[in-house]
Amino acid sequence: MKFTIIRILLPVAALACSLVSYAASALKTDPAVSSGRLGCGLSYYIVSNTSKAGTADFALVRKTGRDTSAGAAEETLFARKCLDSLPHFPAGRRSPMDFLSDNGVSYPRTGYVSAGKDAVLYHFRDVDLSRSGKMTDSTLLLLFDIALKTASSGPGRDNGAGSPDNQAIIIAGDVDKDAIMTKMDLLSLMVNRTGKPEEQAADSTCSGDSFTPGIPEFFTGSDSTSGISHVNMVFYGPVMPRNMLGSAASLVSAKFWDEFRSAAGIRISMMMREKGIPYSSIRFTRACTSDSGDRERYTVSAGCKAGDTTGVKDIMHSVLSDMKENGIRPGEYAYAKAVSSRNLYTRASTISRENSDYVKKCVSAFLYGAGIVSAKDEADFFLTSGLPDSTGLRLLNSYISSLLPEMPGSPEIENIIPEFSQGDTLLLADGHQRAKVRKTRNSKVSGGQIWYFSNGMVAIYKKMPTNGNIHYSWVLRGGAASVPDLKAGEGAFYSGLLFRGDICGMDGDTFRRMLAAEGISMDARVGISDTRIYGSAPFYRLPLLMKALLSVAEGYSADREAGEYYMECERLNLSSVRGEYQSRLAIIDSIMCPGYRYYLNKSASGLYPDLPERAEKFFKAQFSKANDGALVLIGDMDEIDVRKTLEQYLGSLPVRKNITVRPSILYQPVSGWSTYVSDGRANSIDVMFSSRIMLNSTDYMSAQVVTLALKDAIAGALADTGMSVKVTDSFSTFPHERYSVSVSAMPAPLSTLPPTVTKGSYFRCLYQIRSAVSGLVRDGIDGSAVEMYKSMLSDRYASVQSSPEVWARMISDRVSTGKSLDADYAGKISGVTAESVNKVLSELNEGCTIEYVIKND
Repeated sequence: MKFTIIRILLPVAALACSLVSYAASALKTDPAVSSGRLGCGLSYYIVSNTSKAGTADFALVRKTGRDTSAGAAEETLFARKCLDSLPHFPAGRRSPMDFLSDNGVSYPRTGYVSAGKDAVLYHFRDVDLSRSGKMTDSTLLLLFDIALKTASSGPGRDNGAGSPDNQAIIIAGDVDKDAIMTKMDLLSLMVNRTGKPEEQAADSTCSGDSFTPGIPEFFTGSDSTSGISHVNMVFYGPVMPRNMLGSAASLVSAKFWDEFRSAAGIRISMMMREKGIPYSSIRFTRACTSDSGDRERYTVSAGCKAGDTTGVKDIMHSVLSDMKENGIRPGEYAYAKAVSSRNLYTRASTISRENSDYVKKCVSAFLYGAGIVSAKDEADFFLTSGLPDSTGLRLLNSYISSLLPEMPGSPEIENIIPEFSQGDTLLLADGHQRAKVRKTRNSKVSGGQIWYFSNGMVAIYKKMPTNGNIHYSWVLRGGAASVPDLKAGEGAFYSGLLFRGDICGMDGDTFRRMLAAEGISMDARVGISDTRIYGSAPFYRLPLLMKALLSVAEGYSADREAGEYYMECERLNLSSVRGEYQSRLAIIDSIMCPGYRYYLNKSASGLYPDLPERAEKFFKAQFSKANDGALVLIGDMDEIDVRKTLEQYLGSLPVRKNITVRPSILYQPVSGWSTYVSDGRANSIDVMFSSRIMLNSTDYMSAQVVTLALKDAIAGALADTGMSVKVTDSFSTFPHERYSVSVSAMPAPLSTLPPTVTKGSYFRCLYQIRSAVSGLVRDGIDGSAVEMYKSMLSDRYASVQSSPEVWARMISDRVSTGKSLDADYAGKISGVTAESVNKVLSELNEGCTIEYVIKND
């Protein structure tokens, strides 16, 4: 069937028109973004993102105007050579690669450069501006050098594609816009405006050209290593016209897709369970015109057993065919709309924003004319529209009908239509017993209030800006270590089993979907020494949240069938991620301390047949002592209103006089340095350093300085091997106070790096890691380096002080461990010295070290 682009965009345009009265004020450019054009012709985008204190991303994007593999190869080679030598960064003295490596700007798995069908992007991420007062100047000079070299000797110099007019510089981060503009105005004088600018191709779709969606394409692929098969259904939409990419239409299209995948995802997952087909994942992806300038590409995929591919394909086919023909039902729409609205609200309320996300938006704006709308304006555009549900449902169904291709030969499978009703909330437990606050005191750690209730419950409330949200964490002392007969590795799955049981007569999935429809998120985490139920909710849903927590505590019971299905899905998921980071950590755990039963990285060996019943026993024991911990709340509600609501509900929770006593657990890791080599589907090197240290305030902050120094040393040592390095640290207080550093190295594509970078063998890479660490231990970290890292660490802490999620975690840690290591970070960091840092480094080096290598060559 052939139809014009107008049909698929009609519901999008209709909704945009319905909101047009608000659109004029709402769809302005994000105020954090400044853009324009320099005198030399270069475009620029400067984004002020103070939520990432002390860091910035620097990027340069160029339109190549060539959509050929030969052209892309030539562009890639030139881009790689730029990283090898530039006018102010010559090879043999201090090349661009040397400059980046020396200043800790390591390359991610995607490398430094990427060449698409019509553009080249140089992207330098997470540049620490506090390393040097000249860091901003030098990195800007690097970008202008690339622009200059491209204009004078790049592949597009003859046809004008290399002209500065076809290039844009993007800086996103904790930067001063005025200072950046002054520097760029000066640097632009060295770039000549040469060549003819690349002209923007006309939108063929605007002139009424037709688009033929055809039938969906199904692809089935198998992974011989994991034994998992993937069923992928792919279909296409037309190119969105350039003049619509910067309008409300692009936002509306994204929201329709979000609602569609929410409704379709539930139907597919419910039918998979009904048919007894376990899955590792169900994903919906959309490649937008604003990402590539091409037609939109949609993919629905699911991972399953090799023998279930036909069944999965039939389910996908049946569900999407029914949705195309009959649309979704009012209950489904109400749920999908609520989830989508909650996503919008969450994004608008999120204080911390990634610099790389801003870079992506600016690239799309420069290349394809996409709009750069703030998350707040996007949320306001929809959440204040007042669009009736009946109209929204009609427009969404029109969009789905136009989006989905014809699917002839749909299998005769009865669709399961999920039912959603606000009446389900009546099944929740209600507060029938009050508990008055008998004592209040101020918390020195959080700056909030601690309320002690008459039944022994404790609540901690910190008031801070949260845009009308409540972030909560119910902390109960006693985790996997409190299970006396715990089997090795089973504790890692307790968290997932809580919401696979029944809660007040509802299955766990229905329970959480009901909460999600009301804007409430709820997750569980079972640690070694505590259990947490956490999430967020609109402030006006605090009473409903309390009812939900009561229901979990009073109405939870295991569901054997759901538990078994969950374990089958987990087995598949663990197979599908075999060889990935978390699965490698699980193996390192087992190597580091043989016989230890309490590790929390998932392994299929921990999926025992009686796991659902054992988890039920654990959770009932935990919920029988609701007063053994605290309820942590972060929000901007009035303290009196919060306290009154808590008094109404907390009295109904079961409490006990006896509190949990931490058991004594033997944890004796192997000593010395051990190396293990295994074959796998992808090359990787993981090194884990771990040592017992006293987690006092000085050593805790000193250890984080050590981590920063190790990252610089190891990433620098591996820079010429093509290995992308990730370094993380972790601190545990139970069963012993320990400090661990994980180094993970995986290859980046050599096509994204300078020609001088060559693939390093795992033996060479291991040698260079060892040399970097031993050299750091031998020479020590000098005072000037320590001061630099202290400044970087202070910036990192400053970046998260306004995050309610971080405060909820910090206060929860205090409740669980009795330690407040992150509080008063400025004072603790100032107390760090070169002596304290090198002491921790020496202790780490003398502890346990495990090297785990997976090779595929």
